[in-house]
Amino acid sequence: MSTSMSLHAAILLAASSAVFAQAAPEPLYEKELKAAQDHRFGCFGQGRDDACAAMVAGYERAMNAPDATDAVRHALFGRRLQVVAVRGSKLREAGDVEAALRVLEPGYAAMVGHYEGGKHFHTVIENLRLQQEMVLALASAGRTAEAEGLLSAARSAADSVYAQRAQAVGNKSATELVYQAFVGSETLEAAIGEFFRDQSRAADAGGQAGARRALALAAYQRAEQWLRRKVEAGVRGGMDIRGDLRLSEFQLEQASLHLDGGAKKEAEDNFLSASAVCLYLNDDDVANFNLSPLQGAEVNIASSYCQRARLGWGLATGEAQKEIGEAVDKMVEQQLEIMREAAGS
Repeated sequence: MSTSMSLHAAILLAASSAVFAQAAPEPLYEKELKAAQDHRFGCFGQGRDDACAAMVAGYERAMNAPDATDAVRHALFGRRLQVVAVRGSKLREAGDVEAALRVLEPGYAAMVGHYEGGKHFHTVIENLRLQQEMVLALASAGRTAEAEGLLSAARSAADSVYAQRAQAVGNKSATELVYQAFVGSETLEAAIGEFFRDQSRAADAGGQAGARRALALAAYQRAEQWLRRKVEAGVRGGMDIRGDLRLSEFQLEQASLHLDGGAKKEAEDNFLSASAVCLYLNDDDVANFNLSPLQGAEVNIASSYCQRARLGWGLATGEAQKEIGEAVDKMVEQQLEIMREAAGS
């Protein structure tokens, strides 16, 4: 066979292979997965429960497809639970706590089943968002003891991963798990702190205000701890604001909660620490302290935090009341002077 004929045969063979490859049917699990993804914007973007439910159902069909391998089912399991967490959060935020629990509890049970006594420890860290939503839904339903127990377990798992972070070096999957512990734990603690902060200030808090405040403080303190761990490790989530701004935010929240409880010294300390963000608003301070300049919207965030820190510090130390008192005295004196002048005319 000539060289040209051999080449021609090779081209025909390659073309035939391409035709067969194109004609190969799309795996059923991929088809179901794509169908599920079509509802992503409706669920994540618009918060529609029907879209979230359709996503979950699509993932389940993909996992149960006859051509889905164990590896495929294992990968889709975690993605399905992520959607379950989002769906539960949307329902809770809409005020339907019972509906949220009907969605979240089976998801949590599936996570525990997948855990298999520690065989798949990764599922606990990968699904911190699911556990976060379970805690918030249980607490919203008045099942505080259950919420605290579940929260304690999630915290222990994340702390365990952090304690063993050195062993993860060089192992891609283990390193990813540490990253998820960093990012997921800070998010979880901030959400728990915000929830119990609002609960402590609710009109019907009554005798529970102090206990809820304590839960909020503990969560914000842990959020700050995880943030410091992240900064030290050089970890930053895709949607994170700057670490120094986030630190100021957590310290402001703690300070406000201390002030609510009458712990003025603790509030003063936190407000003072939070005021470090004010340095970023002065070009000379930025240069003198070799700080990283603020960018875009960061200026407005820092300005807001700086004002809150200064005002809060004044309230905690009594300086604000003193300034207000002096201003009122001056105003009264001015009014009296006007009255005296009017009487003498």
